Amino acid sequence: IKSAKFDKSGGTDNSTGNTSDQNDDDTYVEITLDIRDDSVAVHSVQAAGGASNEDPELALLAKRTLEGKKSSSFRSSLLRNTSSHIRQVSQELKRLASFSKRPSTKRFDRTKSATAYALKSLKFITTKTGAGATSGWAAVDKRYDELTAKSNWLLPSSLFGE
Repeated sequence: IKSAKFDKSGGTDNSTGNTSDQNDDDTYVEITLDIRDDSVAVHSVQAAGGASNEDPELALLAKRTLEGKKSSSFRSSLLRNTSSHIRQVSQELKRLASFSKRPSTKRFDRTKSATAYALKSLKFITTKTGAGATSGWAAVDKRYDELTAKSNWLLPSSLFGE
Protein backbone atom coordinates (compact mmCIF):
# COMPACT_ATOMS: atom_id res chain seq x y z
CA ILE A 1 0.00 0.00 0.00
CA LYS A 2 1.40 3.36 -1.08
CA SER A 3 0.31 6.75 0.27
CA ALA A 4 0.97 10.26 -1.07
CA LYS A 5 -0.33 13.82 -0.69
CA PHE A 6 -1.56 15.79 -3.71
CA ASP A 7 -2.79 19.36 -4.17
CA LYS A 8 -6.46 19.10 -5.04
CA SER A 9 -6.86 22.77 -6.01
CA GLY A 10 -5.17 22.18 -9.35
CA GLY A 11 -3.20 25.41 -9.19
CA THR A 12 -0.40 26.90 -7.17
CA ASP A 13 -1.92 30.33 -6.47
CA ASN A 14 -0.56 31.57 -3.16
CA SER A 15 -1.61 35.18 -3.69
CA THR A 16 -3.77 35.32 -0.56
CA GLY A 17 -0.71 35.41 1.69
CA ASN A 18 -2.37 33.04 4.18
CA THR A 19 0.23 30.56 5.37
CA SER A 20 -1.57 28.71 8.15
CA ASP A 21 -1.06 24.97 8.34
CA GLN A 22 -4.84 24.47 8.53
CA ASN A 23 -5.40 26.01 5.08
CA ASP A 24 -2.37 24.25 3.61
CA ASP A 25 -3.70 20.88 4.76
CA ASP A 26 -7.14 21.70 3.37
CA THR A 27 -5.71 22.01 -0.14
CA TYR A 28 -4.12 18.56 -0.06
CA VAL A 29 -5.67 15.15 -0.25
CA GLU A 30 -4.02 11.89 0.81
CA ILE A 31 -4.58 8.99 -1.55
CA THR A 32 -3.73 5.47 -0.43
CA LEU A 33 -3.35 2.99 -3.27
CA ASP A 34 -3.09 -0.78 -3.16
CA ILE A 35 -0.64 -1.77 -5.90
CA ARG A 36 -0.19 -5.45 -6.72
CA ASP A 37 1.50 -6.66 -9.88
CA ASP A 38 -0.40 -5.01 -12.75
CA SER A 39 -3.38 -3.76 -10.74
CA VAL A 40 -3.93 -0.54 -8.83
CA ALA A 41 -6.78 -0.09 -6.36
CA VAL A 42 -7.75 3.07 -4.50
CA HIS A 43 -7.68 2.16 -0.82
CA SER A 44 -8.70 5.52 0.67
CA VAL A 45 -8.90 9.22 -0.13
CA GLN A 46 -8.94 11.73 2.72
CA ALA A 47 -7.84 15.23 3.66
CA ALA A 48 -4.13 15.47 4.39
CA GLY A 49 -4.69 17.26 7.72
CA GLY A 50 -5.26 13.91 9.35
CA ALA A 51 -9.02 14.34 9.49
CA SER A 52 -10.89 11.10 9.15
CA ASN A 53 -13.68 12.55 7.01
CA GLU A 54 -13.36 10.74 3.71
CA ASP A 55 -15.04 11.84 0.53
CA PRO A 56 -18.05 9.48 0.39
CA GLU A 57 -17.96 9.06 -3.39
CA LEU A 58 -14.27 8.21 -3.39
CA ALA A 59 -14.66 5.91 -0.39
CA LEU A 60 -17.41 4.05 -2.24
CA LEU A 61 -15.22 3.87 -5.34
CA ALA A 62 -12.35 2.50 -3.26
CA LYS A 63 -14.63 -0.05 -1.61
CA ARG A 64 -15.99 -1.24 -4.95
CA THR A 65 -12.50 -1.49 -6.36
CA LEU A 66 -11.21 -3.52 -3.45
CA GLU A 67 -14.23 -5.84 -3.31
CA GLY A 68 -13.94 -6.56 -7.02
CA LYS A 69 -17.70 -7.20 -7.44
CA LYS A 70 -17.95 -5.27 -10.71
CA SER A 71 -17.11 -6.56 -14.13
CA SER A 72 -13.59 -6.67 -15.50
CA SER A 73 -14.42 -3.89 -17.97
CA PHE A 74 -15.36 -1.59 -15.07
CA ARG A 75 -12.11 -2.48 -13.29
CA SER A 76 -10.03 -1.91 -16.42
CA SER A 77 -11.67 1.46 -17.11
CA LEU A 78 -11.19 2.42 -13.47
CA LEU A 79 -7.57 1.34 -13.68
CA ARG A 80 -7.05 3.38 -16.85
CA ASN A 81 -8.68 6.46 -15.32
CA THR A 82 -6.77 6.10 -12.07
CA SER A 83 -3.45 5.59 -13.80
CA SER A 84 -4.06 8.57 -16.08
CA HIS A 85 -4.80 10.73 -13.04
CA ILE A 86 -1.69 9.44 -11.29
CA ARG A 87 0.34 10.17 -14.42
CA GLN A 88 -1.03 13.73 -14.53
CA VAL A 89 -0.21 14.29 -10.86
CA SER A 90 3.26 12.85 -11.39
CA GLN A 91 3.90 15.19 -14.32
CA GLU A 92 2.69 18.16 -12.27
CA LEU A 93 5.00 17.20 -9.41
CA LYS A 94 7.93 16.92 -11.82
CA ARG A 95 7.07 20.33 -13.25
CA LEU A 96 6.91 21.91 -9.80
CA ALA A 97 10.16 20.22 -8.76
CA SER A 98 11.92 21.59 -11.83
CA PHE A 99 11.26 25.12 -10.58
CA SER A 100 13.38 24.59 -7.49
CA LYS A 101 16.76 26.16 -8.04
CA ARG A 102 19.62 23.74 -7.85
CA PRO A 103 23.00 24.95 -6.63
CA SER A 104 25.17 25.61 -9.63
CA THR A 105 28.60 24.11 -9.73
CA LYS A 106 31.48 26.43 -10.48
CA ARG A 107 32.19 26.39 -14.18
CA PHE A 108 35.52 26.90 -15.87
CA ASP A 109 36.12 30.24 -17.53
CA ARG A 110 36.33 29.26 -21.17
CA THR A 111 36.66 32.78 -22.55
CA LYS A 112 40.42 32.50 -22.87
CA SER A 113 42.11 29.73 -24.74
CA ALA A 114 44.76 27.48 -23.26
CA THR A 115 47.29 29.27 -25.44
CA ALA A 116 46.52 32.59 -23.81
CA TYR A 117 47.11 31.09 -20.37
CA ALA A 118 50.37 29.49 -21.52
CA LEU A 119 51.64 32.75 -23.02
CA LYS A 120 50.79 34.62 -19.83
CA SER A 121 52.70 32.01 -17.80
CA LEU A 122 55.74 32.23 -20.05
CA LYS A 123 56.03 36.01 -19.83
CA PHE A 124 58.57 35.73 -17.03
CA ILE A 125 61.01 34.02 -19.40
CA THR A 126 60.91 36.75 -22.00
CA THR A 127 61.33 39.68 -19.62
CA LYS A 128 64.87 40.87 -19.14
CA THR A 129 66.07 40.91 -15.56
CA GLY A 130 69.33 42.76 -15.94
CA ALA A 131 72.64 42.80 -17.79
CA GLY A 132 73.11 39.02 -17.74
CA ALA A 133 69.58 38.15 -18.91
CA THR A 134 70.72 36.70 -22.24
CA SER A 135 73.44 34.62 -20.57
CA GLY A 136 70.73 32.69 -18.70
CA TRP A 137 69.36 31.39 -21.98
CA ALA A 138 72.79 30.28 -23.10
CA ALA A 139 73.11 28.09 -20.00
CA VAL A 140 69.65 26.58 -20.60
CA ASP A 141 70.50 25.89 -24.24
CA LYS A 142 73.81 24.25 -23.29
CA ARG A 143 72.13 21.99 -20.69
CA TYR A 144 69.47 21.00 -23.25
CA ASP A 145 72.16 20.02 -25.74
CA GLU A 146 73.89 17.88 -23.10
CA LEU A 147 70.70 16.05 -22.17
CA THR A 148 69.52 15.40 -25.74
CA ALA A 149 72.82 14.58 -27.45
CA LYS A 150 72.40 10.82 -27.00
CA SER A 151 68.68 10.74 -27.95
CA ASN A 152 68.73 12.44 -31.38
CA TRP A 153 67.87 15.85 -29.82
CA LEU A 154 64.71 14.57 -28.16
CA LEU A 155 64.31 15.10 -24.41
CA PRO A 156 63.19 11.88 -22.66
CA SER A 157 60.44 12.32 -20.09
CA SER A 158 62.69 10.92 -17.35
CA LEU A 159 65.06 13.88 -17.85
CA PHE A 160 62.37 16.52 -18.24
CA GLY A 161 62.73 17.93 -14.71
CA GLU A 162 66.49 18.39 -14.88
